[in-house]
Order: sequence, then C-alpha cells, then structure tokens
Amino acid sequence: LSLPMQLLLTAALGAFLMVAFSLAHSTFAIICAPLAPSPFAFFPPLYTTPIWRITSVRKFWSYGWHRLFARLFLVYGVWPGEWVEKKLTAKGPNQRADLGKVVGGFVSSAFVHSFSVRSVLAGDWIKARGEAQFFVKRVARRLLRRVTVSRVHKYPTASSTTATMDTKNENKKFRNTPEYAEYQRDGFWASNDGKVMPFNTEPGLLEDRAKEKLSEGGWLYASSNAGQSTTHLANRQAFYRHKIIPRMLVDTNKRDTKHEMWGHKTSAPIGFAPIGINKIYHPLGELPVAQVAKELNLPYCLSTAGSTSIEAVGQANGAGTRFFQLYMPHDDELTVSLLKRAVDSGFTACILTVDTWQLGWRHDDVNASNYAFYHGQGADLGLTDPVFQKRLAADGINPKTMPNEAGAKWIDNVWHGRAHTWEKMPWLIKTWKELSGGKPFAIKGIQAVQDARKAVEMGVDGIVVSNHAGRQVDGAQGSLDALEKIVDAVGDKTYIMFDSGVRGASDVVKALCLGAQFVFVGRLWVWGLSIMGEHGVRHVMKSLLADLDIMFNVAGIQNVGQLIGNREWLDSHPAGQTMIAERSRL
Repeated sequence: LSLPMQLLLTAALGAFLMVAFSLAHSTFAIICAPLAPSPFAFFPPLYTTPIWRITSVRKFWSYGWHRLFARLFLVYGVWPGEWVEKKLTAKGPNQRADLGKVVGGFVSSAFVHSFSVRSVLAGDWIKARGEAQFFVKRVARRLLRRVTVSRVHKYPTASSTTATMDTKNENKKFRNTPEYAEYQRDGFWASNDGKVMPFNTEPGLLEDRAKEKLSEGGWLYASSNAGQSTTHLANRQAFYRHKIIPRMLVDTNKRDTKHEMWGHKTSAPIGFAPIGINKIYHPLGELPVAQVAKELNLPYCLSTAGSTSIEAVGQANGAGTRFFQLYMPHDDELTVSLLKRAVDSGFTACILTVDTWQLGWRHDDVNASNYAFYHGQGADLGLTDPVFQKRLAADGINPKTMPNEAGAKWIDNVWHGRAHTWEKMPWLIKTWKELSGGKPFAIKGIQAVQDARKAVEMGVDGIVVSNHAGRQVDGAQGSLDALEKIVDAVGDKTYIMFDSGVRGASDVVKALCLGAQFVFVGRLWVWGLSIMGEHGVRHVMKSLLADLDIMFNVAGIQNVGQLIGNREWLDSHPAGQTMIAERSRL
C-alpha cells in the first residue's frame, strides 16, 4: 500500500478503536453509576489518591479509574517529559527528572484527556477548556513552587512549605539547618489540600505495611533475625534502659542538627546503614536510596552485597557523601578491584564488616530456601566486576544462561564462611589508603572492648559498634549496652559510630549521649523503600529528621555537640537490669 493509504487506514483504525473504547466506557459508566458515592463531576486528584485505599469496586469507580488512565499518560506524557528535561539539563540516565515528569503528565492530561476524550464522548471539545485550564494551572503552580523553593531554601532537604509553625519567627533566618519540623506542618495541613501523607511512619505500623507490600522472600529477608531473636530484642531493651531528661526554657530557636564527620558536613548525625540486595525490596534497588541520601545530605553506605553496580550507585548519589562497606573476599585481587571501583566512583571511606563471614542461623530463611543470590537475584555488584568476570569465565559460568550459578559463586566469595583475622588488617588498611589517597578506614561489628582497643592499635579511623541488628549472633548483648563500655575504653582515641535497633529520634539522641558521634539507620528506610520506593525512603527519612528537629526544640537541645558523650541528658537504669520491651519490633 502507498504511504497515504497506510496513513488513512491507520487513522481509520485509530478512530474505530477510540469510538469502541468510548462506547465501552460509557456502557460501563451506566452499569456502575449506582455504585458511585459521589457525582461523576467529581474528578479525584490524579497524583494524590493512594492506590492502597482502593479496596472495593465502589471505591475503584469513584477513585481508582483515574489511576488506571494515568498509566496511559506515562507513555505520551510523563516519560517524554522526563526525556526532554534530561536532554535540556544534561542529566544522566539514573538522575531524577521530576519536573519534566510533572509537566509532561499535566500537559498530556490537559490536551489529550480533556480535549480528545471529551470531544469523543460529549461531541463538544469547547466544553473541555475549563478542565484543560485546570491542568495547565497545576503545571504553572508546580513550576512556580519549584522555583520559589529553590530560591528560598539553601539546602535541598528543606520542606516544600515556606512557613514554619510560627510564620513570623524571625529566628528562622539565623538557622543554618533546614526547617525539618515543617514536615510536621505539611502533614497537619495536607487534608486542606485534599491530600494525605504517604503512610504512617510509626515503626510498628511501618513494618506491617512493608509486610503487606513485599513478597514472602523479601519480607523474610528483611525481618529475619539470628536464632530466637534474643539479640534483636536486647537492642530495643537497651534503649528502654535510658530516659531522656528534657531541659525547659532553653533558647532553641536557632537550634542546629548539622554535624561534621571525616570532613563531610551533613544535615544530621544520621546515615543510611549498608543493607544488601535492595532489589528484593524494590525493582530499582539501591538507586533511589542513594538519590534520597544525596537530596537530604545524609551519608549513604553501599553494601558489597548490593544488587546494583558500584558505578551506578555512585552516579545516583552524585555530589552526596558515600561510603563503601566491604565484605572482604579471600581473593585479594578481587578485593583490590572492589576497592578501586569504589574510589573511582567517589566513595570516600571504607567500612569493613567483620561479623558476617557467613549469615547467622535464621530459621525462616533456611526453612523457605530464601537466599536470593542462589536464585539468580542480587549479584549485580559482583557481576559487573572485571576480576570476578574473569573468575566466572575460568569456571565456564555464563551469567546470562546460568544466573543461579553466577549468583552463588559471587555470594560464596562474599559470605564465604572462612574467617579473616587481625593479621590481615594491616594489608587491607594499607591497600585502601594507597588506593584512596588516605581516606578513612573503619571497622563495623565491634562489640567487645578488647576488639575496640585492638582496632585502635591497628590505626583505624573509626569503629561502628554494631551487632548487625541481631541478625548474626543470637543471645548477644544489645548494641547500645556495648556502646557505653567501648566509649569508656576508646572514646577519645577514634571516631565511634553506632548501629542496630534505631527506630526514632529519641534513639539517636540516646546513642549520642552515650558517646556515639554518628548513628546509622537501616530497617526504617528499607521498609519505606518496600512500601513506596524512592518516595517511601524520602518520607521515612524526612519524618526522622523532622522528629529529630522537633526533639531538639521540645527537649531544650541547641546542637549536636551538646549531646555527644554527655550522659547528664539521661536517667539510666543499671546495665544488668532487664527492661520490658514487648512492643518493640525490629
């Protein structure tokens, strides 16, 4: 057929399909009309109706059908808008282009949804002008808001709201810290704009929501603990042993949550703990987590067991602060290759984990054969390593046709079951320092005073007091209990960080008062990632920062330095006294 005839037939077929679709839609509307709880003139906001609220046919018709049609806007609106923004701003493939997505989505809504659909259904496209104006105005408002926020706030972490709880608070201009507390106001005001906060960040409810969203394997891996979970419980019991003593009538109007670690100025003394195989929680794996860390100006730590390449994570984190957590293979050439890739990708510290030569005994994971690496998942970081690729080739393993074998070989190099000893540490420290130009080296998993002293003797730049959130040794002491003893022994000799069991700002404050200089958070952001991807991680961590900012305000804390090692802020029970923590869940 000639080109004109092809075009004519294509147009005719398109018109036929559109009419057929319109007829089906109208018929469906007539049938479902009695189910609608509100008039059809009501158009629910496309981007603010949580899909998990759609639990019946009645709710689907009144709320969910817009979400269904939104998928079409992705093709001819959101994705083209994203592509245009990336081309205009020279952004990389893993960098966000939210503005382009929003503009593309609303423009397609205005011109395709309002004009085309209405003209077919109602026969009068002129009546669609009001709807089109509505969508166009939303684009304009979003653009104006974006420009205003970028000019008003110096930190990318600031809330989108430009007013504090006290809109005339003159002290705001003297604060170097973003107004994290405004995120609380965003939540209070949301219903006035017909919105809701993404989800409840109370740890117990957060965990429950993540369980609903995850596959069985994802949930088991996220929640499993060693043995009978007694170490897991001990972590929370340790926090209950200490009570914060608030100070009143303190000038906290210029309070500051900022912190400096290893030369990096961060928004708070909080960082993203290294957690592996993020792709079992979300298809994009570690990328959205690294992006949010950059946005909030919080350090991000990538696990060797990560499910995304080192290079891609480095690009996603951009100008952010990032560390590389090493599970050290017994293949020195492979170890050097991993460290070199980390240095080349902008990772500014190496944190060696020493409590996981192999996974602890986790009943549920073993029972369910739940080991993602043995089933072709999560080995991307290793499969992109040139040295490991040589090892695969030597064994005749093709990752494309033998994904299970390739994943198994990788993780068996990482969690190999063969312990390293202190004798290996000088070589590793020297190797990292030479590759990185002298950047910090720390050890994670220290729980005994003797090991802390040995690490200091080795010349480490820091230690992370951690029991791996209770996932390795069952029946061990709580990480916070170990922190006190280690701080007393070596607190003035090295940089001490804390990990395991943190669930809120009060836990961060307690760890700082007991001598930690920095606190890692893990499962909280994993649950957020599981629930809503990048938006979920952002919501969880912004909520934590808001919690911390408000804690400073209402407890009379002016800055982080007031807390570190200052136990006068705490009323603490003796270490041997067991506290009840039935509601605690890790």
